[in-house]
Amino acid sequence: MYGYRHEGFWAPMDTLKDRQNLCEMHERGDRPWAVWETATGRPLHELVDLDPSTLGARALRKVS
Repeated sequence: MYGYRHEGFWAPMDTLKDRQNLCEMHERGDRPWAVWETATGRPLHELVDLDPSTLGARALRKVS
């Protein structure tokens, strides 16, 4: 067994109460797990777009 120190956000989602807490955080805009938003200042859906013409609806391409 190996382990490592994690310095980022972590929260369980094992119970209904855990899920409710995380959903409330998300609705308030408090999303410390969304590191891509803090790194770029833009939400992920603005950075990528679905491109159905390449590999189907799951293909992502970068939006400039």
